[in-house]
Amino acid sequence: MTHGGEPSVLMLGDGWAPDSAGGAARVIRELHRSLQPLLDVRTIVLGPLPEGAEGVRAAGDARAPLPRRLRSFARGAAEGARAADVVEAHFALYAS
Repeated sequence: MTHGGEPSVLMLGDGWAPDSAGGAARVIRELHRSLQPLLDVRTIVLGPLPEGAEGVRAAGDARAPLPRRLRSFARGAAEGARAADVVEAHFALYAS
């Protein structure tokens, strides 16, 4: 738990809208924005990221080859998960 008593949430996604055309990136963005005022939310996605995405970090680049993306994402997710009470993994390939 965070110092304020609310759970800390780590969200994992494959992209960040509007830079990614898919619906999953929009779900991650809107869920992050909705929960951020209520909880300690950190989000990790594949980059690139637009400026001003507070609490969001890019772990890897969506244009990189899949093995490199998976290694980068796994490192970022492992670091973030150590400090999280809840992990929301929205994209199965990167959740593994």
